[in-house]
Amino acid sequence: MTEEQIKTIVEMYNEGAYFHDIAEAIDRSTSSVKRWVRYNMKAYGMKRRRDPSRTNGSLNTTWEIACSWNVKRGNELIRKAWGRVA
Repeated sequence: MTEEQIKTIVEMYNEGAYFHDIAEAIDRSTSSVKRWVRYNMKAYGMKRRRDPSRTNGSLNTTWEIACSWNVKRGNELIRKAWGRVA
C-alpha cells in the first residue's frame, strides 16, 4: 500500500467508515483492507470498534435459533452435574 492509501485507511477507519467504503476510496478489495487493518492496527494507533468485553467468549449463537431442536436445553443438560440429586 502507498503512504496515501495508508493515510486514507487510517482516517476513514477512525471516522467509522465501513471497510467496503474504504476499499472503494483506495481502489482495493474489501478483504485486503480488512487484512491490512488487522495486521497494522497497533502500529497506526487504531482502536477496535467492537468492545471485546461485550462477548462471552463463545462463538456466535444465532444458529441456535434456526436449529430444529432445543440446543440451549441440550447444552444445559450436558453441563449438568449428574452426580448430585436435583
